[in-house]
Amino acid sequence: SLGVTETHALRELNSRIAAYYWVCGSLSLLIILFFAILLVGVTRARKAEKKLAEERNLLLTLINSMPDRVHIKDRKSRFIINNSAHLKALGASSQAEVLGKTDYDFRPASVSDRHFGDDQSVMENNQPRYNYEEPTMHPSGKMITLLASKVPFHNASGEVIGVVGISRDITEQKKEEIRQQRQRKMLELLAQGASLQTILQVLIDGV
Repeated sequence: SLGVTETHALRELNSRIAAYYWVCGSLSLLIILFFAILLVGVTRARKAEKKLAEERNLLLTLINSMPDRVHIKDRKSRFIINNSAHLKALGASSQAEVLGKTDYDFRPASVSDRHFGDDQSVMENNQPRYNYEEPTMHPSGKMITLLASKVPFHNASGEVIGVVGISRDITEQKKEEIRQQRQRKMLELLAQGASLQTILQVLIDGV
């Protein structure tokens, strides 16, 4: 039979072995728990990313169905989102061609300065601008007139992080308005018995 000393040593050894396995088991459990939490976090992040992508695609689908030009810019007036009509107006064929760029990459400074100033004013004052005329340049190089509106773009905390713009080409409409104004002016002059020279001057000046 074992002596007292041997029995005590054996018990001590068994105790240490049991403690070792308990520690190993606990560490294994902690490692499994850590990776489970990590997996849940990654899964949630992927779900959130997927949801964000779905919402972004829905937004693009909606704005791409609009004939008006729609865009979203960040605080530095860099393009984030553009609908198909606005891409065409910039002379681009995809979002990748425009993402992170500004009006200065597509139009001369004389035109882009005005767009940039409008953007920054809306964002800095946190006040929208509705239905104002904005001259711009078509990709062909021709100057056209837009009827534009711009509103501040906010994050969930209410901070201004960009600007949303929507516009439409009213160049032909403006020409028609000028033509009608000219006709009314000529009729007024004829009714007043104005001279032919005066009427011809109206035609020349376009007044």
